[in-house]
Amino acid sequence: MSRFYLIGAQECIVGTMRRRLKAGVTVADTSGNAQAGDFISAQLCASPNVRMVPLDASAVTAFANVGIVARIGVPLSGPPGSGDSIDA
Repeated sequence: MSRFYLIGAQECIVGTMRRRLKAGVTVADTSGNAQAGDFISAQLCASPNVRMVPLDASAVTAFANVGIVARIGVPLSGPPGSGDSIDA
């Protein structure tokens, strides 16, 4: 049950289609954990990266599972560039 805030564009698979999410989107791993307006992507939440900010303890654990030390609400990289903040 994890949630992340995107500070850079991300791609994920929804069903059989690839979807690009822009910076500023909040992603949750399940609909039960999502808040209004969150995008649901278990695949993206299972493999977090430096363009994602953990929003809860489960998200911090997901980072630990891929070998990255993170803290709730603290970005791991700088602000996104212009290419990261748009839909393509």
